Amino acid sequence: MGGIAAFYCGLRNEEFYSYVLSYSPAYGLYEMSAFKNWFKKKNFASCKKLTNVNLNKIQTFGDYAFMECYALPTAEMDVVNTIGEYAFFECASLETVTLSGVQEIQEYAFYNCNALTELTLGNELETIGEYAFYEYENMPGDVEAVVIPEGVVEIGKYAFVGQGTIDVTLPSTLEIIGQEAFRGVECHIFEIPEN
Repeated sequence: MGGIAAFYCGLRNEEFYSYVLSYSPAYGLYEMSAFKNWFKKKNFASCKKLTNVNLNKIQTFGDYAFMECYALPTAEMDVVNTIGEYAFFECASLETVTLSGVQEIQEYAFYNCNALTELTLGNELETIGEYAFYEYENMPGDVEAVVIPEGVVEIGKYAFVGQGTIDVTLPSTLEIIGQEAFRGVECHIFEIPEN
């Protein structure tokens, strides 16, 4: 029942106070993948009271998936390969993001998530898209440190604008840093590899 209710929420734009989308023996990962084609665009967009989502068993979700889910405080992803454009756009309560298995973060994925204070990027990451973690400057939440893992080749333009005062560590694999990727950021530590 729970899995169907969650997709019902996204498709019908209903507002649920709390919901956990997780692997369960009743539905299994196979059943969840049966909804895979539905879980591409705008499934949970504007579910304004959605407060708890576990994405550790979901492999794919697309553009606008959780856009404007204003009450969502955390996003943890172990097996998601790509985070689509605008996926968490303006999720104003999002404080913690853990991207363990993500390979690509597309444009505007976490745009203006102004409560974001904890960001963990996994070792599978290769690309951070334009405006991915853009935040209007002087907003209350700021990530304290960003370690861009080895393997990342590109950081898009304006990717970390407005994140306040953070420590930044860049990988030796980095080839492209887009225009003003760290504009408005005060760095106590900014580590650039020799190459």
